[in-house]
Amino acid sequence: MTPSSNMTPSTHIQFHKTCRTISVYSFYKASLYQDFRYLIKGYDEDIDKSEYSEYRADMKLKKLMEDILEEYSVLIRDKKSLRLRKMEWELIYLVGQHQLILKVLKIFTDSKINEVLEILNDLEIPFDINKPIGKQIDSAIMFSKRLKNKINIKRINFKRLSGVKDGDNEKQTDPDDVINSLDKTALSLETNLELGYQLDIKKTNMERWENLIEMNRKRATRSK
Repeated sequence: MTPSSNMTPSTHIQFHKTCRTISVYSFYKASLYQDFRYLIKGYDEDIDKSEYSEYRADMKLKKLMEDILEEYSVLIRDKKSLRLRKMEWELIYLVGQHQLILKVLKIFTDSKINEVLEILNDLEIPFDINKPIGKQIDSAIMFSKRLKNKINIKRINFKRLSGVKDGDNEKQTDPDDVINSLDKTALSLETNLELGYQLDIKKTNMERWENLIEMNRKRATRSK
């Protein structure tokens, strides 16, 4: 497989290792979807979507992502906020995992293509299409039900710690909604801080992003 023109050869691939280099968009895509291709410097999902599939769930890159998240936790400082952020990451990941499992099972039901079920291996469900699939599908369904119960418990704990009432901010635990909200946050920061330039979530690194959010918070506090 030949890398696209905007990427270096596989032997020279470089990875983001710190909040000082990884963009806001790549940080959230890698952490919320556990897709570690976004840790590759220069990775473009529109051009390289079918490239570098071996890095998508690479365990070494998962450890690298955990290191970046640890650095990120220092950036946000406040202990309660840190606990909430960690709970939020876990909840969003579990919701995304549950949604993907249901999508895979639905695609299989509609298409009857066994190879589709191999995706479940990336979702913590061992699946061998060379073995009888009936019981394996039953196991996947049971896994999704246990996962749903786990999500409900974590959501209750998250609401209890954050003080969120039932029904409030429900969509914040959907990975797609979190990604879609980033541009709105960027626009809010541009306006409130009078930056005078467009804040591009695909170019702004996480360290600067969190510093801007902190500045915005302090300005809002002073204006009260």
